[in-house]
Amino acid sequence: MSLISWNCRGLGRAQDLTVQRLLEQRSTYFPEFFFLMETMNSRNTLVDLKSWLGYDQMYTVNPVNIGGGLALFWKNSVNVNFLYADKNLLDVTVQYEDKLFNLSCVYGNPDSRLRHVVWERLSRFGVNRKSSWCSDNRPVLIKLLSFQDSYRGSFKFDKIILHKPMVREVIVYAWSSFGSFRNLSVASRLRNCRKSLRQWKKENKANSQERIIQLQDAMEQEQSDIQPSLAKMSSLRKSNVLAYRDEEIFWKQKSKDDWILFSDGNTIVFHTEVKISRAKNEVVKLIDKNGIVQRSKGSKGHVTIQYFKDLFKSSNSEDYSSLLQDLPSRK
Repeated sequence: MSLISWNCRGLGRAQDLTVQRLLEQRSTYFPEFFFLMETMNSRNTLVDLKSWLGYDQMYTVNPVNIGGGLALFWKNSVNVNFLYADKNLLDVTVQYEDKLFNLSCVYGNPDSRLRHVVWERLSRFGVNRKSSWCSDNRPVLIKLLSFQDSYRGSFKFDKIILHKPMVREVIVYAWSSFGSFRNLSVASRLRNCRKSLRQWKKENKANSQERIIQLQDAMEQEQSDIQPSLAKMSSLRKSNVLAYRDEEIFWKQKSKDDWILFSDGNTIVFHTEVKISRAKNEVVKLIDKNGIVQRSKGSKGHVTIQYFKDLFKSSNSEDYSSLLQDLPSRK
């Protein structure tokens, strides 16, 4: 279980760098909580961001004039109860499986003369607080518990690589059993194609998200140079545009026909469609035999396995031989 806290210094459109960096952090870590400071936007804008990031719940504090603004996103795998909220502080209790603790998300006042107000309030909170307590005011990734849900998706053909060099040849070669033309089943040939395409994507850096990260790192490194090359920066920006275009194609494929119907950009409609499609049959929580609510994927799996083990395990030790004595024995 983890939390990311970041002073994002304003949010814009889905295509803007800040939002893209948030999506990258979400893709890499996907923590249970995502806390943002200085959103500089109203709740309406942050509702879209919640969908882009793939979170289930959200709490926001609107900015004062054009400055400040807070947002806390979280998954359904945790129960959150708000104790206090203002423009500098969110204080909550968190229930995660059998763990109960307090979490305080702090945005220090930009005016250093007023920061003591926040710390005085935190001190008052702590006077009678006996449960575990996590307080944060820095842009960090925090591991609150030692385990984290993970997800590994199934293979799907990526339209991004459809017209890339040598892809057709890789498929033909794998389908022909790597040149041996053995009489393999269709399932075996498809398995060969999947393996070969995965390897091709790995060798040719076909993952648009990874390319975006690499290009952004390269641009930051070039910009920090004493004498940055304008030609190189221009080339990197063009490559970055192409990488983001491939990322949009990826989401088009994920959202299927809606993209064609709406003919829109990489926006909330299609991210929401993907999310709804994946969540249709999701079991949000299970109660184990001790009455404890389990919400993480690993714990829900354990509860399910234990339930069926108990269900099909005989607990009756009565002797049924008298009931079976007249039945003919099997030779």
